[in-house]
Amino acid sequence: MLNENVNKVSKTNVSTKQKKGIIITGTIFILLLIIYFAGALFFKNHFLPGIKINGKNVMGKSAPQVKEIITDEVNNYVLTLKERKELSEEIKGKDINLSVSFDNTLDNLIKSQNSFSWIISIFKKNENEVPLQISYDEGALSKVIDSLEAFDPQKVSAPVDAHISEYSSKDGYEIVKEDIGNELVRESFDEAVKDALLNLETNIDLDKKGLYKAPNYTKDSDKTKEAAATMNKYVSSQISYSFGSAKEVVDCSLISQWIYADENLDVQINSDAVKEYVKGLSNNYDTIFTTRTFTSRDGETKTLSQGDYGWWMNVPAETEGLIKDIKTGETKERTPEYYQTADNYSDKDWGDSYVEINLTKQHLWIYSKGQEVLSCDIVSGKPGNGHATPPGIYAVTYTERDARLVGQNYDTKVAYWMPFNEDIGLHDATWQTSFGGNRYLTHGSHGCINMSLSDAKKAFQYVTKGYAVILYK
Repeated sequence: MLNENVNKVSKTNVSTKQKKGIIITGTIFILLLIIYFAGALFFKNHFLPGIKINGKNVMGKSAPQVKEIITDEVNNYVLTLKERKELSEEIKGKDINLSVSFDNTLDNLIKSQNSFSWIISIFKKNENEVPLQISYDEGALSKVIDSLEAFDPQKVSAPVDAHISEYSSKDGYEIVKEDIGNELVRESFDEAVKDALLNLETNIDLDKKGLYKAPNYTKDSDKTKEAAATMNKYVSSQISYSFGSAKEVVDCSLISQWIYADENLDVQINSDAVKEYVKGLSNNYDTIFTTRTFTSRDGETKTLSQGDYGWWMNVPAETEGLIKDIKTGETKERTPEYYQTADNYSDKDWGDSYVEINLTKQHLWIYSKGQEVLSCDIVSGKPGNGHATPPGIYAVTYTERDARLVGQNYDTKVAYWMPFNEDIGLHDATWQTSFGGNRYLTHGSHGCINMSLSDAKKAFQYVTKGYAVILYK
């Protein structure tokens, strides 16, 4: 009996607990339904959880509230400009009449939502970009930009390219690092600011945006490195000239004065400066058209102020050749370019092989390597009619066999022709019946040195192009 009573009590307790459980569960379910439907009702006019508009979390906000948030942001808008040298400036929205207007985009976005999905939206990300109708006063913005210190001429420095240093005997040429300065590209800057305003961005890093004018060349530019290497190569050249016992050397001390890198870092050689140097060599060592003294066969000192014999440097060609050698970076001996050469660079640059003619004695001697190889009488130009042979020192222009001499009032064939002063030269004159003495006064030539056929033949064996012909009275 006792057991039966216990069982009845137990069954009653279980039944009561089940009822309570059902009631609690039902209550919770009903509450959840209420919350769910309340949420659905709320989010019918408000943005769902997880939604962002233009990067802002607007969950639970209505369209008017979002508009108010954006409007407040515009009203308090400040654009910070991060400049070089750790400086910064601001452009305030109120100074440029910054404002915003809205269309139906926000309202339509809410209408397009499924408010019953608000629970699922909690676990989702929903990014939205809504175009804002931002406006500002262009004139006011331009004035604000003009007033920035970033555009103050007193505080702006233009970029300076990396360049090549002055020459140093210790270090040669080195690269001088560029200076980036702080000059902005106005057009690009204006564009970046306007873009930031339209998107309500609050910061612009001017450097990262690439808004500063940049140097054309930096220390790491290939062009800069090439220029320094080329200039150091040029100054490593050493070109030596020998003018007899005199020496002239073109080395870094001179070359460094002639070379430079232009604005495009192209290495240039100042050809005018090189030419002046070569002119100096020509002035110092050319002997053509200079006055000389000559000791005659009789031991007399003769002054020779006429004639074209001697060293004559080809300045344009030598300038070009010297520049070419400078570019090699090598050490070398150089022989100048000449229009004409002489035998040596002593005071007697005609050497020991030359023709000597005494116009007074009407006699000629030829020397070859210091030895007399011919001595003979001659007939020179007839002085009375203006054909006197001019004294001086000349160089044989060329030699020719069986030449035809044509001039005013004459047309003559000769076997040996050795011109030295334009159309004046040495040649055989078979029409002359005698040589020497005073015959030249009555039967003189048009200026040439007349010789017997045998003497002319022998002279032709020794006289060559460039041979000196010395004439005196």
